[in-house]
Amino acid sequence: MEEVYVTGSRLRRDSFNVSTPLVMMNTEAIQDTGLTSLAEVLIDEVPSIYEQASNTNGQSFVNATGLTTISLRGLSADRTLTLIDGRRTVSNQYSSNSVSLNTIPTPMIKRIEIITGGSSAAYGSAAIAGVVNVITQQDSLGFGIESRYGATTEGGGEEYTVDVDYGANYADGRGYVFFGGTFDRQKGIFWDDRDRARIQSSYDYNTTLLCNENNTADGDQCIRDITQADWSERSDGMPGGVFEEKSSGTRGFWYDENGLRDDWREELHGHVFQQWIALKIPEKRYATAFKTRYEINDKTNVTFQLMYSYNESLNDKSPEDESESSDVITIDPVTGAPGEVR
Repeated sequence: MEEVYVTGSRLRRDSFNVSTPLVMMNTEAIQDTGLTSLAEVLIDEVPSIYEQASNTNGQSFVNATGLTTISLRGLSADRTLTLIDGRRTVSNQYSSNSVSLNTIPTPMIKRIEIITGGSSAAYGSAAIAGVVNVITQQDSLGFGIESRYGATTEGGGEEYTVDVDYGANYADGRGYVFFGGTFDRQKGIFWDDRDRARIQSSYDYNTTLLCNENNTADGDQCIRDITQADWSERSDGMPGGVFEEKSSGTRGFWYDENGLRDDWREELHGHVFQQWIALKIPEKRYATAFKTRYEINDKTNVTFQLMYSYNESLNDKSPEDESESSDVITIDPVTGAPGEVR
């Protein structure tokens, strides 16, 4: 009898009979978490899954705002392959292989299969960290609706979610159709929702004084010698700009309501930029999916699947100024001669 090597199979096997570690979560386990985001569920329930991009860490991202991607073992989303029903899907992030789990409506999910060992031999370099396979509904029947509301105990972070699904057989059971949709609204958490977010703090270690020094209006000072009210972390991104600022953030020229001044001190007069940093970015998401399967005969099946998602995320950013020590072009108002100022 010749040996037969099976490199890939659609036969369902439990995690004890496969050579690669396999973690599975069904729809009931996902719903029991009470979380609205599939990525949040996986991060909370599977220790080896890390958050790559989400509305809690994407405040500075341009091409990932509104997306939720995951990373196995922290090896990046580009090395974690996300499949739907065993098939590759289109990337949702420019210049990346990342697939946003926000694009998959929750009712559409029957279970999640996670190959926690590297699978590059079977799937290529995109699966060096492993594979997350989203299995969609195959036999769910009837109409269902589910709604959720949540908020944080300290205020802010309100969430509203509505899930709708419908599944039915047709053509005497030879065909199956399923529709699922999710509407999710997250209002976000802002700096004024948390007292600790308003604290102005930036410190480093002084090897001579053997202490952590914090920024203050009077320069860096040992934290042990001052109170929290003295801490200051501000920006020189002021209307009108700051000119000839020294490396210590002092004695620059700047304007206030009284006109031109030459006593600039960044940690005293500067702009409190933390007020523009959202702790959790507001987000609104619509995700729908439709699939149908029809058995033409005992050997031939036809499957059609369509997915549509719309994510809207708004993030107000801190006003930007010229970089530190940039040379800015000037024009003499009398002679018209060009010059520059740092």
